[in-house]
This record gives sequence, C-alpha cells and structure tokens, in this order.
Amino acid sequence: MNPDGALAAGAARVFIALWPTHAARERLRDIASRLTADGVKARVMPASNLHLTLAFIGPLDEKRVTEVARRLTAWPTAQFDWVIDHVGYFARARVVWAGGHQSANLFALAASVRRMLDEFPLTYDRKPFAPHVTLLRDAARLPSNEISIEPAIIWPCERPALVCSERRAGGVVYVPVSLH
Repeated sequence: MNPDGALAAGAARVFIALWPTHAARERLRDIASRLTADGVKARVMPASNLHLTLAFIGPLDEKRVTEVARRLTAWPTAQFDWVIDHVGYFARARVVWAGGHQSANLFALAASVRRMLDEFPLTYDRKPFAPHVTLLRDAARLPSNEISIEPAIIWPCERPALVCSERRAGGVVYVPVSLH
C-alpha cells in the first residue's frame, strides 16, 4: 500500500470470508433496516457486502491472490450451520453486528484458514477471531446491549472464499475471487 493509503498498482485488498445464503442475507438486511427505522443512526452495510470474515489479509499482488485462491479452493473444509441469534454493538469501532453463541465448528474453520495462511507464509491480521456480521457502521449506540433475533437465522457454512475489496463509484464492493 502506498503512504497515501492507495494500493500499489496490481495489488488488491483481500480477506477470507463466508458468504450467507440468499435467505440469511435477506434476514440480515431486514434486521439492519429495522434498526435504522427504529432510530439507530448509522451507515447501513449494502446487503451484497454482508459476510463473515475468517481472516483479514490486506493488500496482495495479483500473483499472491491467485496462489491463495487456489490453495483455499483445495483446502479441506467441513459443512455446518452457524446460528445467528442476537445483535450486538462494538462501541470502540461503532459497529452494530449480528452473531451467535460460540460455535466450535466456526472457530475450527477460522483456525484452519489461518494455518493455511501460515503455510505460505503470509502476513495477515492476527487479532483473535470474533465471529460477527457487520450490519451498521458509524453507529453512535444501540438501544440495548444485545437484541435477540427470533427466529434465529440459520447460516449454512460451506467453503470460504477469498474476497477482494474494490472501490467503485458507488462505494466499496466485495467480490469473491474466481479462478475460472
């Protein structure tokens, strides 16, 4: 990345994430809309960008993007469901998020993805994994510390994707890397 914050030519800002099903995405979008309709002042994440980050990598050149995408495609993963049953708030980051209780399968998947990144080796954000889906940004507060989601959202988790963050005229768009 250049000192002015721009990516170097040929570099992309990437992360590894799980994408929700259409049904889960729509429920998450509806929750975000309901929160803003109820008076939460914040910037709503576009529904098409909703995801669960397993590992944030940052800027990578095109060659490394392809290498990571190939390795991720071949990496063994298990299928499981993640249950999202509440909305919370990260005060420091000013983020309203949706999440679920501890999921051993989800933590195992994040650990597996991070082991794969260590094998390259590759620099990535090593913050502890905190499973959540960002719904709103720049939120001053949430009416309650935690809000239940009923019925809970069932998110079938399958193969993670390598995702590029692209700045476009309408804002930032998250695009899964395709090797085809």
